[in-house]
Amino acid sequence: MNVRHFSRSLRSSLFFLLLLPNAVEAQTRIAPSVMGLYEANSARFEALTGELTPEQWGHRPGEGAWTIAEIVEHIVLNDRWVLESLADLTQVEPTDQDLQRATAVEAQVVGVLGDRSQKFPAPDFLVPTKSFGEVDGVVQAFRDTRAEMVAKLQSVDFDPRTRTAMHFALGEVDVATWAAIAVAHADRHLDQIEEWLRTPGFPRQ
Repeated sequence: MNVRHFSRSLRSSLFFLLLLPNAVEAQTRIAPSVMGLYEANSARFEALTGELTPEQWGHRPGEGAWTIAEIVEHIVLNDRWVLESLADLTQVEPTDQDLQRATAVEAQVVGVLGDRSQKFPAPDFLVPTKSFGEVDGVVQAFRDTRAEMVAKLQSVDFDPRTRTAMHFALGEVDVATWAAIAVAHADRHLDQIEEWLRTPGFPRQ
């Protein structure tokens, strides 16, 4: 994959955005900036992976490192876990102090996820195990899960700071924070794919 292929993929990937519900028109209470990140992340995924060969999808850049197929599977597993978590919400009445804490946690976690110099082991239930079969299955799982995620967030017609779900590491997290950190997590791993593409030993075709 080269720069020319990447540019062509980016242009051609715009078709995928047509498959997603329009975030601008939806009556969601999720911040438009966050919804825009999901659209940008989806387009970026298509651009990065659209021209990859089977060898590139399966290349392992080092011992213990994930392949691109495994990275994408991990993104899908995380998004599906987020969707499952958001299916069981608790209504709360946050105080001003609660709101300040929520926005601070959101900013902190998004910042940490954006820093690829910090590494974190994935919990067992998010470790890729070829859950979706070969590459075509992984790509379709990404598209289907992303469409489901966007639709879920667009259906939020309540203040997203007033509904929470349990996060295994952060405790009770409100819907606005869930939405922001999920797309930040996906961006983190697309950054990882870009790193793999620049690796000297990465197959050129």
